[in-house]
Amino acid sequence: MGNMRHGQGARRAQGGAASGSSRRAERDRRALLAQFVLWRRPSAGEARADAEAAQVETLLRLKGDQLESPDPTYWTEELLDSLLTQVVPRKMVQPREEAMLLVPALTGFLEFLASRRRWHRASIDPARARTVLEQLEFSVLEAAEDPDRRSFSGNILNYAASLGVQLEDQQELADFMEWYNTALTDGERHELTDTGRLANPGRPFTSGTSGPSPRPTGGSAFFPPPPGGDGAGADPVDDEWDDAAEGLGAPDWPWFLPDPDEERADWPEEDGEAAEEDGEAAEDPAAFAALHARVPLVPRAVRLLELVGEGRAITATGALRRADVHTLVQKWGLESGSEQISSMWDVPELVGPWTALIAGGWIELTSTRARPGEAATPYVAAEEDPEGFVQFARALLGILLLTMSQQEAEHGGLEGGADTFASLFYVTSADGLVLPDVLHDGTDMPRVPRGPDGGPDLDEALRLMYTTSDLVRLTAYGILHRDAERAAPDTHFSANLAVMGVVVSTADLLFHGPDQE
Repeated sequence: MGNMRHGQGARRAQGGAASGSSRRAERDRRALLAQFVLWRRPSAGEARADAEAAQVETLLRLKGDQLESPDPTYWTEELLDSLLTQVVPRKMVQPREEAMLLVPALTGFLEFLASRRRWHRASIDPARARTVLEQLEFSVLEAAEDPDRRSFSGNILNYAASLGVQLEDQQELADFMEWYNTALTDGERHELTDTGRLANPGRPFTSGTSGPSPRPTGGSAFFPPPPGGDGAGADPVDDEWDDAAEGLGAPDWPWFLPDPDEERADWPEEDGEAAEEDGEAAEDPAAFAALHARVPLVPRAVRLLELVGEGRAITATGALRRADVHTLVQKWGLESGSEQISSMWDVPELVGPWTALIAGGWIELTSTRARPGEAATPYVAAEEDPEGFVQFARALLGILLLTMSQQEAEHGGLEGGADTFASLFYVTSADGLVLPDVLHDGTDMPRVPRGPDGGPDLDEALRLMYTTSDLVRLTAYGILHRDAERAAPDTHFSANLAVMGVVVSTADLLFHGPDQE
């Protein structure tokens, strides 16, 4: 951490010069756009010239941020193609009418550069640039409407925009997300995130009137009632669940979890030194920061931020290069043997924090490099700002859980779905959770519920196996602790108080959607 602080100090010194350079680049870009507006108004009119300049400004920012090409006068065929058909659909939310204006706006800007002799000498010929843009016009519209080129959140927001939701209006967006989280079925949410469309929602969205909605069965906005009774913050799902369950049918409670009404030790009242330390930590900012730092995912993420620094080369799959992976595996003393690793994706201890850092915006990826991003909750060292560090750690943990809960299992999501999240409430209680190893019991699996034929119900066995697989992966990611010896042949999972708080708040967000003031 000392090296981290020293590195931060060096970066601050460099950052002062970099920020000055950035401000100059910003002023130059705005001056260039102002000249473009004055040049364009006589032929296009004031309103259209201003609208085109706004679109060009967005394109120039994306070109600099995503393609590492900040010079607004430098253009190649590859830059034009990548910007308009890859970066724009991934980063911009726009209706078809606006997408249709992108190529004309950029064409006008490039003509302006050429006419004012601002064309970069290393760029392609201006006439060739115009031809390339003409050829791309249909591809741009095709890309804008291709859900596979957008992130799942991009598909959601594009659909919201198509319904007339003003994405800049926080209340309208909150209403829409409330509807998405609570009024759609699991199948409808998948249809929307996969295609950006929703053919026939059972409950259509009406702006400003979404309100609290009954929870549909089986959604990724889970969850069955968690254990813990009246424990502090341990019951994020209130009586609305009971009302909804009466009409919709509550999901089966996982047979391998304790009865929800069974009393268990709750944090931080458990007898024992570890729980006592965790309880005291919650009252002391520095100790509370240290509690979060003991969750392995957090220090690993900090080390990855340090490794990326001002920029780091990555592979075509958006991962660290193998040389960096081998170095980290050896440096961190991970069990994975370096000789068996062909990619970062083979090392879950790296995949977990890397996924969280990307999803949360702490790291941004271009086609060839990883570099610092602008996360809503920036990283600060615990020694400098304990409360700021806790906010970073909680955001990091929560974003990883949210990301996994929203993704398909084959894309890194939770295989056990609601069962896994229900299990997390027990894992993060003071007692932890013991999951049975039914395969160790023999082929008859006597602890598994019986099927109609009297043998083990394989569907119920799979529920347990999927959940166990998720908890093992969350352990490797650095969120949970696994102690096989404590409950052998079964497995005991646990986590500290810091993780419990994040699990509760994440479940609350998934069930209720964003808070609305």
